[in-house]
Amino acid sequence: MGLSAIGKKQSSTATLQDLGFSQTLNQSGRILATNVDMTLQLTKVINNTSPLVTGHDEVLSGIWIGSFLTNDKVSFITNTDYLNAAAKTSTILTLTISETPYYILNEQAPIARLPEIVYHDFLYISTIIGMFVLVFVIVE
Repeated sequence: MGLSAIGKKQSSTATLQDLGFSQTLNQSGRILATNVDMTLQLTKVINNTSPLVTGHDEVLSGIWIGSFLTNDKVSFITNTDYLNAAAKTSTILTLTISETPYYILNEQAPIARLPEIVYHDFLYISTIIGMFVLVFVIVE
């Protein structure tokens, strides 16, 4: 079973990613029953990425994650149950798609902002230059 859909780019800062979800349904030693009820629950996953420079826009992206809910005792039958059942030429699969009442929010932020990175780089470079000057003075 699977579900797929094309994503949508709302703007340069908001994107809904492509949906591509599939799951195999099988059980060892059992056969799919002739009347199967399944529920596909979709959960929103939102990724909020903070900018490196303060004042720039946050980048949002989202994706749907699916999970199948089935009752394996009803959805799959044994070989003997299948042989003893009345002959049927079709299987009825009822799929109910629903959204979970919760969502997942992933917030990502840089460990250090741009001014802090520039400051540490300046300190590092001035330390390296100072070491070269010290070596030059000792050698001379």
